[in-house]
Amino acid sequence: MVDGENSVLPFFWHQVNIPDRSNIENDLDENDLDENNLTREWREPITNSHTLAVFQYTSGSTGKPKGVMLTHGNLLHNSALIHQCFGHSKDSQGVIWLPPYHDMGLIGGIIQPLYGGFPVTLMSPVDFLQKPYRWLQAISRYKATTSGGPNFAYDLCMHKITEEQRATLDLSSWEVAFNGAEPIRAETLEQFVAVFEPCGFRKEAFYPCYGMAESTLIISGGLKDSQPVYKTIQANRLEENRVVLTTKDNHKNLTLVSCGQTRMNQKITIADPEKLTSCSPGQVGEIWVSGQSIAQGYWNCSEQTKLNFQAYLLDSGEGPFLRTGDLGFIEDGELYITGRIKDLIIIRGRNHYPQDIEQTVQTSHPALKMGHGAAFSVEVEGNETLVITQEVKRSYLRKLNINQVVTAICQAVAQEHEIQVSGILLLKTGSIPKTSSGKIQRYACRQGFMNNTLNVVSDWTSSPRMKSEFRNLQAELNQIEQDLHTNRSPHQSLIKSDSQVNGQGNYGENIQTQRISVVKPPNSYFSQTEETQIQNISVTQIQEQNTCDNQEMLSSSHNSLEAIQNLLVVRIIDYLKANATHLNVDDIDIQKPLTTYGLDSLALIELSAQLENWLGFGLSPTTLYEYPTIKTLAEYLDSLQNQKLEAKVEELSEQQIDSVLQKLLD
Repeated sequence: MVDGENSVLPFFWHQVNIPDRSNIENDLDENDLDENNLTREWREPITNSHTLAVFQYTSGSTGKPKGVMLTHGNLLHNSALIHQCFGHSKDSQGVIWLPPYHDMGLIGGIIQPLYGGFPVTLMSPVDFLQKPYRWLQAISRYKATTSGGPNFAYDLCMHKITEEQRATLDLSSWEVAFNGAEPIRAETLEQFVAVFEPCGFRKEAFYPCYGMAESTLIISGGLKDSQPVYKTIQANRLEENRVVLTTKDNHKNLTLVSCGQTRMNQKITIADPEKLTSCSPGQVGEIWVSGQSIAQGYWNCSEQTKLNFQAYLLDSGEGPFLRTGDLGFIEDGELYITGRIKDLIIIRGRNHYPQDIEQTVQTSHPALKMGHGAAFSVEVEGNETLVITQEVKRSYLRKLNINQVVTAICQAVAQEHEIQVSGILLLKTGSIPKTSSGKIQRYACRQGFMNNTLNVVSDWTSSPRMKSEFRNLQAELNQIEQDLHTNRSPHQSLIKSDSQVNGQGNYGENIQTQRISVVKPPNSYFSQTEETQIQNISVTQIQEQNTCDNQEMLSSSHNSLEAIQNLLVVRIIDYLKANATHLNVDDIDIQKPLTTYGLDSLALIELSAQLENWLGFGLSPTTLYEYPTIKTLAEYLDSLQNQKLEAKVEELSEQQIDSVLQKLLD
């Protein structure tokens, strides 16, 4: 029996009449496989629009993913809705990199082409994440008319695709560049147009849309071949759930992107999430949706189904509606998303439940108080990032090793949830905002973080660019340092003054003076009895090695494994530095998993792509998961070099082999 919490099979199969062949002793003969016999035995299942067709699971990064029960009617209605919104025809051409276990990938990438009768090119999301150029290259090569993804995908293209690569692209065929699944940023749309317009991309191709698994996929979208619609509102009035339009463009205002309208007898209404009544014009409320695309509910979760799928307006009795948990308003008939009621954290298109992250944080170090923390997201430089606020146990306040606690939190979250922590605020005991019943107020924690009103023991950020978002606690932290008599790790940049941030001992200009310990394994080509030994190698030496030709160094018979190992250290340090993760070089341990340093799944894929370019040959997308430490990765790469060397030796003539051996012996 499949249950709502533990089931992993996404499809609901209809029972069909299959002849019992359990008593057949002999092998199948040609009559058993006769097409006419099989045709006669097949019985069409009895189905209608209300028959369950598929379980579409909500994002699996949550503790208990729920199976959304989609009927045949849901699939057909939403497929027709997408077909109409996108203006599809038999002449359309799709390119989809979204995975089939994501609603965009399954409904939009596989079922929609089947419904519309047009071809689609499917590619692995890993291929896209490794090299975003591959996505746009596929659009250019196959003359795709429809493709898209979450907002972060367009950001990746702008940041990762080079000018030389852009010169090879022809995006003139791209008619529908859909953008959904996470907050849509006007800045991203404008910047993408500016960067890729020379490649033939048109601003009118952008198609901002809104949807979710509970509505099969799409809920609303704009008009095809129309430019995105923006509204600028006063941000401070948004906190009061009021919409005040303005024409001024400054940091105190917020520009929102319209997600268009709904069609085909679906209805969107804005409701007061507490009073359960209709909102007046100009008021922000919860987005409620009704129509034939709305699922039956969650499999084997009757209470959650009643709460989310069976909402009625108390002032009119109208319903049932799907409660989306998202906040928004309607202006000039267009839907605008302003935020979320639910505490769901959406980073790079993936959903994360805060309670799961909070539990991971609180079990990462004994100094952290269980049940007294909050995880939430904030936007930094246009990207949703994860911030942790967490109380410290009173008994640890005077002996708190802040560096150790921060490192433990970052490592645990990266390993368990594959996301990077951007900011951590350690709070004094008993100070985290709670309700009268003792529940943590995540929204209040977020507001306290933004307004610098939390009672902070220490704060940390992965990037100096986020420093302006944090409270200046210099005086208080200096006093704490004096009281605790502890030395802070250089990567805790916020504990130091601005002059200290780039000073001696910090990862910056003085990196050349620091030293790291690198394990030197036995030489894999000659002395098999040589014991593993520890060799101190300065970063300067490694960087000097790094200036040599990589292939020449990797093919060196005497130093191949050691060279790979040393160069991997440098490459990973360079990657961490480029991504604003400030670690002391001494923190690099070649026997620890790379996720120890806060690398999430996307970071590992990007690092894998950089290693491919550096090494000069391709790596499997799972390489950094199968060989998660620098040590095991170096040994694997060394074995590849051995295989290549052996293959080359087999191609050599006896005279060439003699010549090579003579050089080695000399």
